[in-house]
Amino acid sequence: MTRRQTGTGGPQHGSPSRLSSTSASTTPDPSEGNGSGTVPESVRVPTPPWWHSAPRLKAAQLSAIAATLPEIPAGFGKPCKDRSAWEADDLQKSLASFVSIARQLQQQPFPAWSDAAYLEFSTSGRREKGAEMMRARRSLLMPLVVAECLENQGQFVPMIHRVLTELAGDPTWIPAPHDVNLTSFSRKAYWVELLSARCGHEIAQSLYLLGDKIDPEVRSQAIHALEERIFAPVRKSLQADGKDSGWLTAHHNWNAVCLAGVTGAAVTVLPDRHERAAFVAAAVEYSKNYISGFPEDGYCVEGTGYWNYGFSNYCTLREQIWQATGGKTDLFADPKVREIALYGPRIQWINGTTPAFGDCGPDVKVSQHLAAYCGAVLGLGAVSETPAIRRDTLFAVCMDAFDHSARHPLQASDHPSAIGDHTYFDKAMVLVCRATGEGRLFASIKAGGNGDHSHNDIGSFSIAVGEATLVGDPGGPRYYRKETFTDQRYDSKLLNSYGHPVPLVGGTLQSEANKTQAIVIGTRFDESVHEIEIDMKPAYALGELSALIRSFTYERVGPGRIVLRDFVRFSTPQNFEVALPTCALWRNLGNGTIEFFSRECRLQARIECTEPFEINSEEIRDYGIELSRVAIRLKTPVETASLTITFEAAE
Repeated sequence: MTRRQTGTGGPQHGSPSRLSSTSASTTPDPSEGNGSGTVPESVRVPTPPWWHSAPRLKAAQLSAIAATLPEIPAGFGKPCKDRSAWEADDLQKSLASFVSIARQLQQQPFPAWSDAAYLEFSTSGRREKGAEMMRARRSLLMPLVVAECLENQGQFVPMIHRVLTELAGDPTWIPAPHDVNLTSFSRKAYWVELLSARCGHEIAQSLYLLGDKIDPEVRSQAIHALEERIFAPVRKSLQADGKDSGWLTAHHNWNAVCLAGVTGAAVTVLPDRHERAAFVAAAVEYSKNYISGFPEDGYCVEGTGYWNYGFSNYCTLREQIWQATGGKTDLFADPKVREIALYGPRIQWINGTTPAFGDCGPDVKVSQHLAAYCGAVLGLGAVSETPAIRRDTLFAVCMDAFDHSARHPLQASDHPSAIGDHTYFDKAMVLVCRATGEGRLFASIKAGGNGDHSHNDIGSFSIAVGEATLVGDPGGPRYYRKETFTDQRYDSKLLNSYGHPVPLVGGTLQSEANKTQAIVIGTRFDESVHEIEIDMKPAYALGELSALIRSFTYERVGPGRIVLRDFVRFSTPQNFEVALPTCALWRNLGNGTIEFFSRECRLQARIECTEPFEINSEEIRDYGIELSRVAIRLKTPVETASLTITFEAAE
């Protein structure tokens, strides 16, 4: 299957797009020189407008929101024609590298669309080539547009035209793993998902910034693509209360990410103020589903990486609405959002390091940019320095580079209540212990599951010395495969309990964590000790298991130490072992002592058990994670046993 490399997906110059609006609109035609990047006046829909049949959109709410919106739509930042804004010395200096990047891009071959790369997922289940092909094409837009806004010489406009035309003509903006039946690739139907929402927002922001620098025919093709691939599918779904767009009612990151992209594009280019109000009202209503996916303590069950991803998009959505309505509509008004915002500082140990629970990469850190934004807006504490401008998307660049709500805090600082020497998320049943004084030990343990990104890891823990995690939950995966979110998910030793620091009981792995109710027996938090005790028996579907109790004690005296105790009882003799996975180096020192180490630090684990044991190991390579599964295995089946492991940082 072949196709030509220039985009032809939009209408020819002069042909009408299908973008809708109300006939009552008096918005000026952007092609006549307002430079707003909006939809041409020629594209209107008859009354009654579509939002009258959207069940969750109420007339009073729409009217109230519409009254706060400007007549002319706008994206983040200032348009290119505002030269006083773009020629400011500090902005020119901070974004200067984009000009050299854009010049380099002009000298390189244009990355072509490849059907073969896209279709590889359908044949082999591998997504890398298709993802990289689509990324290479989309990533051109940001540096070129920023460079043109900085230089304002027109030198980058021809290539920007080509990028917009190519993207408008691509078979789909939806990556292959989200188009398993190739419906979108075949141009039979379009819908919105994570990357198509982002692509739509980027295109809309480009049209807004460059205004009448964009040729009318190119603008028409881009607008037609936004209509066909973003606005029309979402309008239809809103009229059906979420049908065909499951993310509208989802309680995870898809909701925030897709709403941010769709709403951002809508308020940036849709000409009719009332239609923009409808998209804003929909975002206000349906984003409640994302917030409801967090327990009341604000814990992100999907993992730190997904807090960085999902909640940063929620903040983008919040900022877009806040700016569009002049601060009259604010998604941060919900008190629960404050608890979610505090997840970042509460989950981290030091300098952004964090336990790799859920689908979290082992080297993921808390986004300091996101934490700074939340801290500034909600008054959670002073930011020592303003984070550098993000460079991942065009709308993020412009949001950071120009005035935004983080420069207008909602309330006074009460940051001291946010974190201390420990955090206990009582709803999620996750304990985070932080070193103070001379201590260098950091640790976390969890009792609950992980939502849609769950691993089978009840009782999993992680221990770090300084910023280096030396033993415990290995995190991951680094990427997803075709079977990752199917009934084959837990065939993986990384995702099931085998690769986690939990017991293997009578040869039985843990049941699915999301279908198991872990029980926290008790906790203790004082100046000298942080302790949690977990009943892990419900995690194992083994009839012979009578009891399995895990206690985790963080002793804070001096340099600190951690004591892990597992007590097990069976009705008949069974095998029992406890895994200590590590992505670091390790060695058996003999006499029941294991040392885990990196170039900078060491951690010793001293083992005591009521029964004879041996130490074995297995190398696991899965989903881009390489780990050693060090196992403490009882030599013979037992009816009862008590195993204690004491961890201390070594000099």
